[in-house]
Amino acid sequence: MTDRAISFSDEMVRALLDGRKTQTRRVLKHRPGKDERVIDLGAGYAHQCNFSGDYWGGEWLWPYAVGDRLWVKEAHALDPADGVVLYRATGEEPYFAEDAPVKWIIGRHMRKARSRLTLVVTEVRVQRVQDISEEDADAEAFGGDFPHDVLPELFPDADRAGELSIRQCFGRLWDSLNAKRGFGWDANPWVVAISFDVHRANIDRVAA
Repeated sequence: MTDRAISFSDEMVRALLDGRKTQTRRVLKHRPGKDERVIDLGAGYAHQCNFSGDYWGGEWLWPYAVGDRLWVKEAHALDPADGVVLYRATGEEPYFAEDAPVKWIIGRHMRKARSRLTLVVTEVRVQRVQDISEEDADAEAFGGDFPHDVLPELFPDADRAGELSIRQCFGRLWDSLNAKRGFGWDANPWVVAISFDVHRANIDRVAA
């Protein structure tokens, strides 16, 4: 079991808090070629090989494992009056003077002691992002709600949003987070799919 940090956008932090998000997908650092696939060896290890199975690449350890605890990093600020941590995702505002704007600290610079959410990993899979099922896509952010209701900024064509499958809606979400990095939906990158239980507490208060 390993403890490590994981960053989320404001929208995804709200999804965690609302109970709409119990999975996340992250681009795999060990990326097989376009004619290769990943073979699960168990115990957190995997091989990559071509589809005929006559070539095998190196063995490598998956980046996450069942039982890992992930403490969530998110945008935040400190109230200058009392040092209380304020979280941008939930609209918390300090009582700054009018001429002193909020100085938000981006998520990747969050200290562990300031984290309010901990995820305990329950399942790890490696797959192409487009292999996601409708059920898994729903668990990524929507939680049974209408996607255009919970993430309206992704659906300017709200009148037609109901014509999209949950996978297609997730594809829009994925692109909003990853397309600029070259890992958009159409690129169909290899990802590690992580399922987890959400604990609304700092990692030091969550049982190992």
